[in-house]
Amino acid sequence: MAWAGLVAASNLEAKVFNNNQLAQLLLQRAAQIKSAVETKLWIADQGYFGRSVNSENLELDTRPDSSSMAAIYLGLITDTKNQTSHHAMITANLTRLGVGIARYWGDPFFYNSVYNPGGQEVGAPSPPW
Repeated sequence: MAWAGLVAASNLEAKVFNNNQLAQLLLQRAAQIKSAVETKLWIADQGYFGRSVNSENLELDTRPDSSSMAAIYLGLITDTKNQTSHHAMITANLTRLGVGIARYWGDPFFYNSVYNPGGQEVGAPSPPW
């Protein structure tokens, strides 16, 4: 989402505010984010993007996360092989009841999270949304 926001801001700077210098700086920062996602989050041996990198210990959270599909839908991930492989991983691991999708692997919300608004509303982690 940060990448998409920077690309959108760059377009505004160039097309609305006529500030091409700032537009280019924003695109450069967006390119840095794209590079980081492609190199730091891609799990090559399994063919999908990890959920996040822990800011304290820099360890990769390898759980599949449905929100990571935004990187494909918004255009950050352009390699079609990676798109297809990542989509297959998300679909295979997070599809629930044939029509829903879980937020991420092991999601405790509505199951046993301390932040759960209504008790155990589903029978297992990673319920469909």
